[in-house]
Amino acid sequence: MNHSRARANLKRGIRKANYAHKLRIEEHFHSNSDPRRMWKGIQTITDHKPSIPSLPTSNAFFPNDLNQFFACFDKGIIHHTRNTDSSMVVYQYHSPQQSSAFNAVVPSKLITKLSDLGICTSMHFLTNRSQSVRLGNHIYSTLILNKGVPPGCVLSPLLYSLFTHDCVLQHNSNIFIKYADDTTVGRISNNNESAYREEIQSLSELCSMNNVSLNAMKTKELIVDFWKSNNSRHSPIYINVSEVERVSSFKFLGVHISEHLSWHQNASTLVRKAQQHLYFLRRLKKVHLSPKILSNIYRCIIESIMTSSITVWYGISTVCEKKSLQSVVKTAQ
Repeated sequence: MNHSRARANLKRGIRKANYAHKLRIEEHFHSNSDPRRMWKGIQTITDHKPSIPSLPTSNAFFPNDLNQFFACFDKGIIHHTRNTDSSMVVYQYHSPQQSSAFNAVVPSKLITKLSDLGICTSMHFLTNRSQSVRLGNHIYSTLILNKGVPPGCVLSPLLYSLFTHDCVLQHNSNIFIKYADDTTVGRISNNNESAYREEIQSLSELCSMNNVSLNAMKTKELIVDFWKSNNSRHSPIYINVSEVERVSSFKFLGVHISEHLSWHQNASTLVRKAQQHLYFLRRLKKVHLSPKILSNIYRCIIESIMTSSITVWYGISTVCEKKSLQSVVKTAQ
């Protein structure tokens, strides 16, 4: 009799503790307006253990060498490199994206360009900036930088856009798409590539004027051409004597685009990313959170992934691709 009563009291106590824990979690979601702390809270609740990369070397001087490397962008104007990423071509589409592009901003030139735009302001915060590298427990010497815009600064993308505002089309028949430090050059052509090639050459020269050089090794070209007989006729693009690699697909602003205008890779990538986040939802369901909170979490970490640029690709996706997306929704329900 006493054993049964003790077991019943234990179960009752566990239920009360679970209910109290649930209320504390819900209160955390209702009262916390800091997205970073909210995400940290979800990781704690779900016992998520992110992978922590190991140090590439045990050399205590490595952080100092790394700091010197990052500071090299400030040593000379002509040494800045504009790295390029994925590109798209409709007939031919060429998309240079800059890595460490913000380091190429020269404050004196930026002030001149802002003055030309009628913007008078002080840029003193761009010079005499301190920088140091921390790697594990090692923090090494601080360097003073006088070029570039501060990484992570809310003004950096805007300042870079203003710095490159003179990067405009030379031929109206081409297409220019600029998004922060990502620039895409495209052309819909009728077997006439001269304007497209001249545009790329002009872009390369303009980059040199702004102390940036195109990195042909990281520039990609994608050609959408449904005439099979023309596939072997497209001559490659060259940047500073280096040939630009032609690819069959690439990621453009988060959307995977293929030379056949198929959305299979894009759909499969979105499904894979969404399925990884289902783990959080399953763990939170075990805490018996309210449907409203679970629905909000689903919209934030799963639905937001699957609906990324959905108006572009969903309408022309295949039935199979749509079913794979729907399967994630059913699993989350």
